[in-house]
Parts: sequence; structure tokens; C-alpha cells
Amino acid sequence: MVNMGNNVVWEFPKLPSFGIDSIQALERENKEILWGSMIKQTLKRRKPGFNESYYGFSSFSDLLEEAAKRGQLDLELDEKSGGYIVLGTK
Repeated sequence: MVNMGNNVVWEFPKLPSFGIDSIQALERENKEILWGSMIKQTLKRRKPGFNESYYGFSSFSDLLEEAAKRGQLDLELDEKSGGYIVLGTK
């Protein structure tokens, strides 16, 4: 958290490296579509104690959105399901 005068600005950390590793592992498995939920499941298998709230996010989608804003990965919103598809990492 950074105090900017009267305004408090929250600083979010980078997507944890094990998150990027999980995405890349799924890419190597040639998964056709990398759903955000698949990535979270993989993260939980690799690091059972993973919880996005530890990193300051209320949902895993919020974490993915922030990582995309920071240029760490490319996302696409699936209109039908409302979930995110991860197109790749940077």
C-alpha cells in the first residue's frame, strides 16, 4: 500500500512466478483453451495453500485482470460463460 496524500493506493504484486509456471505447463500440454479456472486448479495442485486473497484480490478473475493490465499475460473474456481464457504469457 502506498499513501499518496489523502488517497491510499494499493499496489498489487506481480502474478506469482508459480502462476506463470502453471500457465506455461498447461501450454506445454497443448491444451486448446486455457480457462482461468483450469489455471487456478493447476495452481492449487502445485501450491495447495494458494489463495488469491493473500495477494490482495477478491477473486481469481481479479488477479488475472491485474496481471493482464500489467502486461504479464493476454486474456480474452468468453461472453458465453463469463470466464476468462488465457491466451498466453509474456
